[in-house]
Amino acid sequence: MAMLGQSAAEAGRAVIQDEIPGLGGDGGAIVPGADGEVAMPFGTRGMYRGWIGADGVPHVTISAAMGSRCRHRLPGPGVPHSPASP
Repeated sequence: MAMLGQSAAEAGRAVIQDEIPGLGGDGGAIVPGADGEVAMPFGTRGMYRGWIGADGVPHVTISAAMGSRCRHRLPGPGVPHSPASP
């Protein structure tokens, strides 16, 4: 990713949508980038995934229609990771 100058979304899409099917496989990945971007590409009908947004709100989704192509950002240092955090 860093060597190619790709974002987490670009790198994840290249592997999950191009390389893995070319080998006869399918699946998905959670791809964290150094800049805090998190991509969740998948090449199946759905993929269970969950995250806590930078605002502390938890999210859970399964299908492509529910956000598979969304980009997510991890909370930075000092940001509560859930609404229950102090």
